[in-house]
Amino acid sequence: MKRYNGRSVVDNVSFTVAPGEITVLIGESGCGKTTTLKMINRLIPLDAGTVMLSGRNVMEGDVVELRRSVGFVFQNYALFPHMTVAENIAVTPRLLGWEADRIAKRTAELLELVGLAMSEYGERAPAELSGGQRQRVGVARALAAEPSLILMDEPFGALDPLTRDRLQTEFLDIQKQLGFAVLLVTHDMSEALAIADQIIVLDQGRIVQKGSPSHLLAHPDSDHVKKLMSTPLRQASRIEALMQS
Repeated sequence: MKRYNGRSVVDNVSFTVAPGEITVLIGESGCGKTTTLKMINRLIPLDAGTVMLSGRNVMEGDVVELRRSVGFVFQNYALFPHMTVAENIAVTPRLLGWEADRIAKRTAELLELVGLAMSEYGERAPAELSGGQRQRVGVARALAAEPSLILMDEPFGALDPLTRDRLQTEFLDIQKQLGFAVLLVTHDMSEALAIADQIIVLDQGRIVQKGSPSHLLAHPDSDHVKKLMSTPLRQASRIEALMQS
């Protein structure tokens, strides 16, 4: 639970992010999805309730250690402008005390994984990269310390449609290859349907429905969920009509 000025913005929200799966939090602006995401690694403190990570209560451990063990990808990239691409990726492993050779190997592997060769991009500054390239670096940095959970806050929202679609596809390939769990926030139901194993719909700080994309499409529990589903369904109908014309 989270309250601001006596008003609950997240209330009785309970769900499980399964290992190796992508869970998406979706809802209109102000519904509590980003607050919920940030409470998991204590960027926002809980007022009540419990967050368990790999069987441990996150409130009982060191907050710095927690944040180093959970990857986080932001919408606005949040790269350190005074560091090179390689240095940005190496931040968490260095803080964890990894040996230099291990850090260098992991950095090179991750840059290769996200399609940015170390030899070409490792020494560049973030300002020298396109938006899509910066977000690739953000994903690589989140994966650097081999976390079992990645938190993502509108990670593709600031990108143009073509770059967004390409990065979504590439990220799904990486996620399946490495098998980490993902909790992703978006306001775009089309995106949620395309990438999620589980969708959780929030409204005014509460869960109104959760389930697989196919279940929510076939069995929306409320007018609110139907409304969220209406846009991608309407778009799909228009595209089908165009193809048949």
